[in-house]
Amino acid sequence: MNWQLLISNRIINVGFISWMLSQLIKTGIYLLQNRKFNIKRLSESGGMPSAHSALGCSVAIATVQEMGFVSPMSAIVLTFAAVIMYDAMGVRRAAGEQAKAINQITDYLEENDSSGKAASLRESIGTLEISLGHTPFEVLCGALLGICVALLSA
Repeated sequence: MNWQLLISNRIINVGFISWMLSQLIKTGIYLLQNRKFNIKRLSESGGMPSAHSALGCSVAIATVQEMGFVSPMSAIVLTFAAVIMYDAMGVRRAAGEQAKAINQITDYLEENDSSGKAASLRESIGTLEISLGHTPFEVLCGALLGICVALLSA
């Protein structure tokens, strides 16, 4: 692989920096709130700010800066950035809420089941991840982070 080619692409660099900053901020917020370091926060989805939104917006803004607003590529990346942010707030957030409800149901069944069937249910599905999506504020903060990174890198 030609690493020089990869690191010379400003749009890829801006996206990576935005994603990395978002994950670092997310990890720092977790550390402040819980008084413990969780290395998983560096790669997990969900939380404040949205890394998906940061990456999508930074790539979109950097592309507009490089190619102009009226280019077809700018239209494509702006559309994908909008889809990413909509998905983060909608489908992925709903999946997280459903996972939370399933976990609560499974917990209730385990507590109130003497036959042991609920324990086998928990064993087969495990505990579902509930931090999949984002609130609109988390998406907005991620988008602003991505926009700032792109503008500052120009």
